[in-house]
Amino acid sequence: MNLVLSSIGVVLSCAVAALACSSDSTDNPFGGSDAGDGGAAGDRAAGGTSPASAGGSAGNASGGKSTSSGGASSGGGATAGGATGTGGTAGAGGATPPADCAAPTDANQTALCVTLAPEAVTAQSDPALDEKGVLLVQLFDTPTPPEKDASAVALLEHVLPANPGVSEVSLAAIPVQRLVGTLPPVVYLRAVFVDNAERLAKDAALGWGAWVGGIDVSDGFQDKDPILPVPLDVGKGNAVTLPLVALRKLTVAVHASAKPVGDGQGPLAAVVVNDPDVAKKPPAFGLARAACADVSKDVTLTGFVVGAGPYWITGALNDLGLPGDFPPGTLAALTVSATKITIPQKLVIAAGDYAPSVSIDLDYVAPRPGDAGPVPPNSCADLASADGGLPDAGI
Repeated sequence: MNLVLSSIGVVLSCAVAALACSSDSTDNPFGGSDAGDGGAAGDRAAGGTSPASAGGSAGNASGGKSTSSGGASSGGGATAGGATGTGGTAGAGGATPPADCAAPTDANQTALCVTLAPEAVTAQSDPALDEKGVLLVQLFDTPTPPEKDASAVALLEHVLPANPGVSEVSLAAIPVQRLVGTLPPVVYLRAVFVDNAERLAKDAALGWGAWVGGIDVSDGFQDKDPILPVPLDVGKGNAVTLPLVALRKLTVAVHASAKPVGDGQGPLAAVVVNDPDVAKKPPAFGLARAACADVSKDVTLTGFVVGAGPYWITGALNDLGLPGDFPPGTLAALTVSATKITIPQKLVIAAGDYAPSVSIDLDYVAPRPGDAGPVPPNSCADLASADGGLPDAGI
């Protein structure tokens, strides 16, 4: 039973590592690109920077290594070579390039025409959820670019519009993105669309109100999810369709009906999984957390979730601030029997819901041995003092 009990802690700790840490993949995903006067977008090619010229014509990289176009016409659909799971990418797959994905005039270069395919989510009146924002498209020669300063190693990088944070582009109106450069036969294509403008701030992590393409989240978020490969027909035009999945805004109302061992204060996390059986250690599809919360009163967490489920959601508060996956005194939203531990709360997401919400009840307390001694100081202030300061709450 102790092993099974610890499974929920593993799920939660892995979710925090995979979701929170992987979402902090860049200080500012839009830093380092040059925007050109009059251009539709700012492009950067490996070896130098190049502004997008008026009308979307190609710009030359100062290093001469590659070029990329400032924008492509919206006409002509790219054909996917094979669909993948949610958030995955479809390769060129030998499809006949449309007219707007012709081969470059320079035989040493290759064209990649990217058509974005956002999932069907309903825009809201909230400016952070209105599907108007900034797009970043990046090409790499590795599936695992560095978490920080990925722009420095990108083969090509394209920002639309050219002045992120000042103007916005509608997600539904983004044209085919034509990227041209000296490229290898396999590249790794990533796209990020930021609806929530707060995510454009320096050092801001990705979170709700962002859309991602190029990673497969059909199996949940994994730590350091690799970017999916796109094979290229070198020297020619290659059409690719890139699905985008929304990081929907998730609001979690947390109530604690169980009596805490300590004072009911500590790190609090809620995690979304696709199976109610804790022993299976299901992968995480969403997360909301606070560095330290007081559940003597109801708490509201804000985080994100991808996809529409079916999902279940649980949460846990490390009341005593002890190490381990599921230490004594932990309050959790669980149904515990002599043989099985399950997550009772389903998360129902309506079709197209960009901002789902749910309530959970921390109704179980991990037992504390009777000979464990007195309960240590465990308020948020005590825990912050013990570890040198708690990080900022929320995602």
